[in-house]
Amino acid sequence: MGTGWIAASALLPDSLRKAMKEEDPPADYEAMTGNQRWREIFGFWVNTGEGYHCAVLPGVNAFSQWARNKWDAQPSGTIGGTATAGEVREAFGTWYSGFASQDQMGEAAEAARQLASDVDGHPDDDHDEPVQQVATTMWRTVRSVLESTYEEFGKAIADYGKTAAGDENKLLEETTRQIHDTNRATMTQLGDKTYTQLQVYNWGGTMVVVIGNHDERAQTIATMGPPLVDCLIAKKRGLLPGSGEWLVEEPGQCLERIAYEINTVCGSPKKVRKAAVPRDYGELEVG
Repeated sequence: MGTGWIAASALLPDSLRKAMKEEDPPADYEAMTGNQRWREIFGFWVNTGEGYHCAVLPGVNAFSQWARNKWDAQPSGTIGGTATAGEVREAFGTWYSGFASQDQMGEAAEAARQLASDVDGHPDDDHDEPVQQVATTMWRTVRSVLESTYEEFGKAIADYGKTAAGDENKLLEETTRQIHDTNRATMTQLGDKTYTQLQVYNWGGTMVVVIGNHDERAQTIATMGPPLVDCLIAKKRGLLPGSGEWLVEEPGQCLERIAYEINTVCGSPKKVRKAAVPRDYGELEVG
């Protein structure tokens, strides 16, 4: 099955995409059917995919439910009830005739077709051993398809996790690069006795320092959650030309990370310290 479904998964609710990235799917098909969240994910994967499984699974699922109700068919591959030739005909006419062209289903479909066409040898109420064998083959083949499909689904979810992680890493790298660039520009624009806003976020384990106006990426920043620090930063003039320091109000436990951003990333040699911003300082104008 192709990977187009991964792009389409952007339409899924956040809760489902989070499960796809952070959780392992249920151990087998049977366990999945009892899990509402993963049942929705599996159905989405089938409906947005391509190829064999997408083509046959709606009919396979419908037959599976019918066989459970009509024949007491069990996940183990056995039939708890007694199948009749009439029921085999019903199943063939409703579902199995459409499986005849599918390699994985073809043998069972042919057996069902032959029995269904032998009205004289197997009237509708017949439930002899050949009828039971054909019904069991039909059921076991469907179970095999469901199990192999679910195995492929598990691989697809693993691929999704890798792709999502790669996309997130790219987003993290690109966004932090843009933030660093804007931070540098802001630090350059800050004149003596001027202040602006500073926030620190924990973005999936990465500490991100945001200085000044970043409206152009506000939507991405909003996904980082509430800031750990939301305070003011100001430039204080020193006595000598080129001297001075950066004042950071209420940096919490993040002063060292803020200093790294300013001194190492933005390249300012000025000292960074915790201090209140004097009230006579003016705010940096955004222009």
